[in-house]
Amino acid sequence: MLEVDVLVTSTFTQTPTDWVRRTEELASIIGCPVEVRPINAQRVRIELLARAPLRERSFVRLPTQLDLNRPLTIGVRADGTPFRLAVAEKQTLLVGQSGSGKGSVIASILAGLGPGIRDGIVTVDAIDLKGGVEAGSYVKLVRTPAWDYASARELLLGLVQELDDRLTTMRMSGYRKIEPSAATPLRVLIIDEAAHLIYQAPDAKTRAEVDLLLKRILSTGRAAGYVVVAALQDPRKEALASRDLYTQTLALKFRTRDDAVLALGQSAYDAGARCEQISSATPGTGFAIDGETGAIVQFRAFWVSDGDLREMARIYAPTARETQS
Repeated sequence: MLEVDVLVTSTFTQTPTDWVRRTEELASIIGCPVEVRPINAQRVRIELLARAPLRERSFVRLPTQLDLNRPLTIGVRADGTPFRLAVAEKQTLLVGQSGSGKGSVIASILAGLGPGIRDGIVTVDAIDLKGGVEAGSYVKLVRTPAWDYASARELLLGLVQELDDRLTTMRMSGYRKIEPSAATPLRVLIIDEAAHLIYQAPDAKTRAEVDLLLKRILSTGRAAGYVVVAALQDPRKEALASRDLYTQTLALKFRTRDDAVLALGQSAYDAGARCEQISSATPGTGFAIDGETGAIVQFRAFWVSDGDLREMARIYAPTARETQS
């Protein structure tokens, strides 16, 4: 452990307590766990801990139960504590360049949802317009796979019809929110490289229709138990017209500072979310904004091997697939 004493200049806006509150942001900026201890009114001691959890792979542990009222544990933070993600409560956008480890994040999410898939309280649909190259690795956990544009359009149409039916039932029954069950499962739509829904559209009319269908799910689906996890390489708005409807973003490695700023915003970048500085040797590493504290959190998703994926298919795949909610 390395100890560094820091003299805090007396100002009206910064105190040793402020440094303590920003411990997680300091850890993200420095790149290793830190502890901040006030010494007096003008001085703090920053302890740089020798261990660096994000440099080594953390292997996934396949859970046996799922509590959808609690966030999923999908990796570790820079300080070594679990990194948790509220998948059932949010529309999730995952951005990062090719090879940044988006597949590790998706696989970690699926591992967390696995017991629910097995028990029928969660269903997963997947769109992968690269012919299923990515999503094919977990296809046995998927209710409806869509590997081409026509299939993706049909899948989105079906989901919106199901969503509208469920919203009608909720309105007639006086429910404001669905509790996932075998009768009304949580519907999770995974989209690998969401920009393909724009770039591969056969014509402008179909592209606009698909965009509206996706926006419908993103804007009205959460309370009814319809959520999206979408992966994207290009952080620019034109790559995904519905980007503003995602309620949480995870940003992995990017090549340039401009892309890093676009991913989470200038304030997050200034607070330490330097995605362009993430090492290529640590795929699955990224930054997120803590939903409770608003602090910038650095994390690394679990490593999910091919053997883990096969085991997930064996123990989590539903014995019978539903055709309607």
